[in-house]
Amino acid sequence: HLPVRILDAENIDLLVNRKDLVLDIDTDQLYQDILDCRSDAVRQYFARQIDAFARSTDITMEFFRGFSIELYSNLYHIMKTVDLDDAGIVGSYEEIYKRLFQQPTMERTLNRLEEVSLAIIRRLGVKRSRHSSIVARIIAYVDDHYNEPLSLKTLSYQMGISAPYLGKLFTEEMGEAFTTWLNRRRIDKAIEMMKTTDLSIREIAERVGYINSNYFYKLFKKYMGLNPGEFQAQLS
Repeated sequence: HLPVRILDAENIDLLVNRKDLVLDIDTDQLYQDILDCRSDAVRQYFARQIDAFARSTDITMEFFRGFSIELYSNLYHIMKTVDLDDAGIVGSYEEIYKRLFQQPTMERTLNRLEEVSLAIIRRLGVKRSRHSSIVARIIAYVDDHYNEPLSLKTLSYQMGISAPYLGKLFTEEMGEAFTTWLNRRRIDKAIEMMKTTDLSIREIAERVGYINSNYFYKLFKKYMGLNPGEFQAQLS
């Protein structure tokens, strides 16, 4: 994890001689702990790094500064990837420089990086909670209105957010696109009606939101492996 930009004739020996320390800096696990919102694991990571750097007698400030830049760059990438307000977490460029690179000791710099990591976790937790609430509202709305024309566009009006953003939230939370999930939900409702009513297949198709019965036949077979008539025959 030693940044390429700080390798030169003066410090190449440091990299060779301190390979064991470099290999102990597992930033990949840190990033995963942040994305998984594991605050305790993040605190433990920085405690280990503070201890490791404190015990080392041959780590140069150039090495440590390069490590700090590398770590901050990846924290910034996480904030951008999950659409967090980086300015609200780390402030302006001048504030970043002052709080990170003008600290009097390595420990204070690592403490600042730890603060940023934990702030990301807090913001990410709030955002995911809010997203889960929005997706839960979508599910509840569909359960009450599955027989009506539904799309991300119509639902976005209900939720007060853009359709593309709503689609992204739904896919992240449910693991599949909204249209795929909606079709599956409607097929489940259709099967329930086949088991509990004497309605015709055309009537069932209309009641679960499909005006075009041919399209309903096609989707039903796609999801169930049988067309509606074959499935209904098996029930009887």
